[in-house]
Amino acid sequence: MYELHNNETGRDRVRQCTRLLLLAVIVAVLAILAEPVFAAEDTQKTLSDLSYYNKLFGTLIGALVVATILESALAVIFNWRVYMIVLNGRAWKTVFMVVGAWIIVAQFDYDIVGKILAQVEPGTPVVQTAAEAPPAAAAVPGQQPAPAPAVAAAAAPEEPDNFGSALLSVLFLAGGSAGVHNLLRQFGYRSPLQELPEERLDETEAWISVNVVRKNAAGPVEVHIEEIKPDPDKVYPPLATVLDDTHVLKRAWQTMWARPMRYPPYGGRTVRTNKYYRIRVTGNGIADKDQTVFEGRFASRAVVDFIKTV
Repeated sequence: MYELHNNETGRDRVRQCTRLLLLAVIVAVLAILAEPVFAAEDTQKTLSDLSYYNKLFGTLIGALVVATILESALAVIFNWRVYMIVLNGRAWKTVFMVVGAWIIVAQFDYDIVGKILAQVEPGTPVVQTAAEAPPAAAAVPGQQPAPAPAVAAAAAPEEPDNFGSALLSVLFLAGGSAGVHNLLRQFGYRSPLQELPEERLDETEAWISVNVVRKNAAGPVEVHIEEIKPDPDKVYPPLATVLDDTHVLKRAWQTMWARPMRYPPYGGRTVRTNKYYRIRVTGNGIADKDQTVFEGRFASRAVVDFIKTV
């Protein structure tokens, strides 16, 4: 019994030593991990300061106002009837927004990304505008102006290159007020808004378009999209798309414009996948055998661009 008691006592001591050793290791690891925290004490004080968040909030609100003004100014062009007829509105809107944002950033030195980074990370260099520069000391009558410190003159660094942050500022403003609003919402400054749902195809829909290339046709060309009853003796495999080997740059350039010989001029016409269609083009100079573009049904969420030469 005595030997058993001694063995249990020895095991308890071993367990206690093991626990103390493990506790010492944990304390050492925590001390190593906590070293950067103590080194960043000033940063923690900044983050806990309420004025820090108020200043950041004011900067974001200013960006929201500027983005809203930019959208309102360009809305005159976006709602112009000629703009909607000649151009693909969705494709060119991005171009106009980027150009407008670039004018604001370049003309007024409005580097919003640089300002936000300077507030989040105080060590970030930011180009100071003329309006933000501190005023020079006024000269006292009868006294010579004080010379500039030699150390400051020698240590005056070159202005930091803010091209990267300026480019991000252009894209940030080009995103419009919706982008700034989403950022404010992520920070909890604004409540979520009921946004219009983005137009998407469901399982029973497809998009089609008909692009007519004129060869023999004269005058107006008519596009017909008719619902038909399927022929029981025919097989109608669902059509998913039509591949075209046109160069990608040419296709991108064509996407930027509203094409008069395309229906619709840009975008697509929604059709049902559970119905059967016959698509025809008619006009002067178009033979009956060349009128049919397609006859059948479409696959779920298909995007089909027909090209018909007549």
